[in-house]
Amino acid sequence: MTSKVRGFTIASSAGFFVDTWRQASLTGRNWSRQSTSKLPSLRLLIYALRGSRVCRNLEPGGWAEFQDFDLQYYSDDSSLNKETTLLTWISTLLDAARSLGRDPNPGSKLEGWVRDAGFENVVHKRYKIPIGPWARDPMLKEIGMLNYQQVYGGLEGLTLRLYTNVLKWKEEEVMVLLGKVRQDLKNPRIHAMFDL
Repeated sequence: MTSKVRGFTIASSAGFFVDTWRQASLTGRNWSRQSTSKLPSLRLLIYALRGSRVCRNLEPGGWAEFQDFDLQYYSDDSSLNKETTLLTWISTLLDAARSLGRDPNPGSKLEGWVRDAGFENVVHKRYKIPIGPWARDPMLKEIGMLNYQQVYGGLEGLTLRLYTNVLKWKEEEVMVLLGKVRQDLKNPRIHAMFDL
């Protein structure tokens, strides 16, 4: 038996728990008491679980998949450098998050966390995610364009709280900065990316 969920056919043996960890932390429900799973897939948890609860809920012989970002932008060709507003903006944003005790780059630490939690046969894969359609590979070009739209359209949402509340910038100053960030995002000579 299958069921339709948002246009995808899902096997009856599959189950989806959306925001289970967050809901559990808000309601006091203990996620670790839920049934075990053969293949949990955990994405964008910003290191909240660190693997230990997942290990306890994994059936013997099961596999777990973790995915998360390292939001520090970089380029392989030095086109994103200290002179670019884009690099200054993201580095300052990440420092502001760190000042609140939040790690904005959990992706690079996942391998160590899952090993420390007791997982075996750990495989770590790093994917370079372009920001903008500058990549030559057609798939990466499309991913880069979608990522560009996400970043470009979400600049205020990503920036205002940390820059105004934590760094104490005036909103007008932030908007001027974001105008320059948008110019860098549109510049096809800047080959910015981050890791997933």
